[in-house]
Amino acid sequence: MKAGKGAVGPGDWGSLADDGNAARVETDVAGLFLGADAKVGHGWRLGVVLGHTDGRVRVDQRASRSSVKSDTGAVYGGRGWDLGAAGRLNWLAGAAYTRHAVDSRRELTIGVAALANLRPTIPSIYRTRGLSNKSRIVHGLVHILRGQVRRDGRRR
Repeated sequence: MKAGKGAVGPGDWGSLADDGNAARVETDVAGLFLGADAKVGHGWRLGVVLGHTDGRVRVDQRASRSSVKSDTGAVYGGRGWDLGAAGRLNWLAGAAYTRHAVDSRRELTIGVAALANLRPTIPSIYRTRGLSNKSRIVHGLVHILRGQVRRDGRRR
């Protein structure tokens, strides 16, 4: 039974400059997705992908910040058929589930001189669950696992 395994580490950071009206926004996201698949017989393959991402948004001029932590699990299966001179027909199907934990906070500064040091925090914590569109990451990892990506990053 020939198995494949792989990892993908998506990440990004950036900022939007202030324009005199809107404040500067800084963002970053990082994650790790691990996966493995194996032949299960008669040309069929089954695989699993697990991943975690952690993202943050900060607006320091507004004393505001948010974070999103996401955990993803995906399963997939597929088979390919050789069509001779016509090429190859590949069929792949899967399902993914992602759980998000969103934490958003903003501090308020009260303008009264006697209360100048009072900075109440308004917390908001959201928990969401549902199907997620992590398909680009999972799909890319599936191609790596199946040996369909060359060393230069192009698909075979």
